[in-house]
Amino acid sequence: MRAFKISKSSKRHLTAGVLKEVEERGEVYLKIKTNDEIEISAKDEEKGGAEWIAEQVIKALIYGFEPKHAYKLFSDEYFIETVDLESAFRRKEKGIERAKSRIIGEGGKAKKKLEELSDTHIMVSNLTNNVSIIGKFQGLQNAKEAIIRLLEGSPHESVYRFLESQNTAEN
Repeated sequence: MRAFKISKSSKRHLTAGVLKEVEERGEVYLKIKTNDEIEISAKDEEKGGAEWIAEQVIKALIYGFEPKHAYKLFSDEYFIETVDLESAFRRKEKGIERAKSRIIGEGGKAKKKLEELSDTHIMVSNLTNNVSIIGKFQGLQNAKEAIIRLLEGSPHESVYRFLESQNTAEN
């Protein structure tokens, strides 16, 4: 069994339908306790990894990913990675907001371009001050490197060139 706490504000992403889908796809039982703790237990004792995968899916939902993207984590091909902006910017609000703005870009253009070039899904969360990425291994690593470069101040165009070069190298 695995257990972890969620905030009250995170619960809004966890509707009854979504939780039922996680139980079915993940082959687990979920129980939300009164202290805002979620308990996850595998339906089959020999599938202990199912609990960890279900936890990753639930966390992706809490971060704000659409269920169709979060459910990709049930596949062995997809992973989730999170960059903690609070730690990176020592909890300084101005730095965190500037970082989010650089990742999202004007009208969401930068985020969309990062997603397209890395074949990933990116969520910039206001709730947790995290940037989370769902994707296949290499795309995920490329997107994370691109985000780190943006956080370090690299120009958007050079970050896009980096991702394009990675795509060329992989093909």
